[in-house]
Amino acid sequence: MNPTLKDGETVLVDRAAKIEVGDIVIAKHPIEQTSEVVKRIERINEHGHYFLVGDNLEDSNDSRHFGAVTREYIRGKVVARLS
Repeated sequence: MNPTLKDGETVLVDRAAKIEVGDIVIAKHPIEQTSEVVKRIERINEHGHYFLVGDNLEDSNDSRHFGAVTREYIRGKVVARLS
């Protein structure tokens, strides 16, 4: 999520928050099942699939590569950055 978030930054995640377009979320990587990604919700389609993109579009492994994900992949919404 560079430049918005830097590697190693600590964030606070609300697992019960309503997820909307523009939100930054933590999600389970749909291919690398042991990994999580931090991405922004670009769009939500009519079937409830979330299209996730990184802020650094030239260097981001996101829904352009692995496709949209269902809500079950989303761990929660980033609500704060802790210093």
